[in-house]
Amino acid sequence: MNSEKKEFEEAFLKLFEVSEVPDLGMQAEVMDCFDRYVGEGNEPCFYSLRWKKPMSTDAAGDHIDTEKKIALERGRVSMEWKSYDIPSMPNLDDVFLSRGFIMKRKMQLMYISVAKLKVPGSPRVDCRQIETEDQFEELLSIGKEVFEEDMTWLKNGLRHEIFQKKNLVRAYLAYVDGKAASTSWIKLFGNVGFLFGGSTRLEFRGQGAYRSLLRERHQFAKEQGASFLMAECTPFSQIILESLGFLQGGVIKQWVTHLDSF
Repeated sequence: MNSEKKEFEEAFLKLFEVSEVPDLGMQAEVMDCFDRYVGEGNEPCFYSLRWKKPMSTDAAGDHIDTEKKIALERGRVSMEWKSYDIPSMPNLDDVFLSRGFIMKRKMQLMYISVAKLKVPGSPRVDCRQIETEDQFEELLSIGKEVFEEDMTWLKNGLRHEIFQKKNLVRAYLAYVDGKAASTSWIKLFGNVGFLFGGSTRLEFRGQGAYRSLLRERHQFAKEQGASFLMAECTPFSQIILESLGFLQGGVIKQWVTHLDSF
């Protein structure tokens, strides 16, 4: 393993060991083998866990059983467990499936050193930090159009974060020929900038909006002293990020379950 990847993995495993997390209403509960990330909502993402240390499949199964009981005792109706290739823990799929989890999403983890990233701008693209309610509504509109789903759930979190936690969260709109074309945001966990929400309206794709928004987020991360940028990628985003020098950090699997029948 090269020194850069080792440094990234060390930063990734300490993602929640920060004095303040960027997600409003969420609390990091840091433990030895895994971390909990807990908020007030009932959706699985508001009771989220991820591994920090490798272990046998038997031990992993025991931990999952215990955590399901703890979540129920805390009044939860659902939970998620994200498995990454950091740390490497093969043969977990059957463990999750045998305990009532389903794999909701599978993506690629990508990362790059902030110091190494070079992102060209585009003269046709005008990027602006989201600072008004109207701009935030445009973010929701683009997300709904691109992902074909209601994005109003972001109002209870991201909407407040970009106005109240500007040192940790920034969201942007990209305009092409004066029209809102694309949107994205970034959240800082310690020295890691986590990239979110890259979505571009169909008629504006291929015109540099995605890269221009990445340039803005990279600049913010650099100003705040971050060492790495990280993203959980769709295949479309992965192609762009790889072309800019991002490296593969492994596969991410989002496992979710409902607890009422446990």
